[in-house]
Amino acid sequence: MDRGQLGALSVALLGLVIAGVVGIYGSSIAAAVIAVVPIGGPTAGIFFARGNPLPALPIPRPGRSQGAPVEPHRPGSPESS
Repeated sequence: MDRGQLGALSVALLGLVIAGVVGIYGSSIAAAVIAVVPIGGPTAGIFFARGNPLPALPIPRPGRSQGAPVEPHRPGSPESS
C-alpha cells in the first residue's frame, strides 16, 4: 500500500471509531452519517486520483429534454422564409 492508501485507511478507521462512539452515546442517525463520510471521501479521492473519471452524462438539447415532439420541416411553410 502506498502513502495515499495508508492515509485513507487511517481516516476511515478514525471515522468509524468516532461513529461508534457517537452511536453509543448519541444519535444513531448522526453515527450513520459520520460513518459514510470517512469511508466514501477517501475512496472517491483515490478513485479520481487514479484517473478513473465518471462517465459523461448526455447533455439535453433545448426543446427536446421533455420529450417534446419535433415537427418535420415543410418547404414553403411560413417558418422557412
